[in-house]
Amino acid sequence: MLHLFDEAKTLTLYNFSRYLIERPADWQPHYQVTGFFPLQIRNASKENVPIKLTAWLQNGEAPVYVGFGSIPVPDPPLLGKIINDVLAATQLRIILCKGWSALPEMQAC
Repeated sequence: MLHLFDEAKTLTLYNFSRYLIERPADWQPHYQVTGFFPLQIRNASKENVPIKLTAWLQNGEAPVYVGFGSIPVPDPPLLGKIINDVLAATQLRIILCKGWSALPEMQAC
């Protein structure tokens, strides 16, 4: 299927920052790096949000969402290490959505 998309030059958007991963020089023009997609929640119901999560969200900088959806992670321990290294180096706050992947326990803050 991916081969057909490539032949048709289907626009493919990669929503990561060019400051984190530089766009490969050999990519064709239909592959575009967009940067992150900001999420603004309006009129969201707060009835099902755990109290600890609400307090955490209100007590600091807005977090960055990191998610993998249905993409399986081939090396969960390595990904866990990379995420922890990024957090230690940047002091970012993240919300990690593992999707279908089996990730190692991550230290909650």
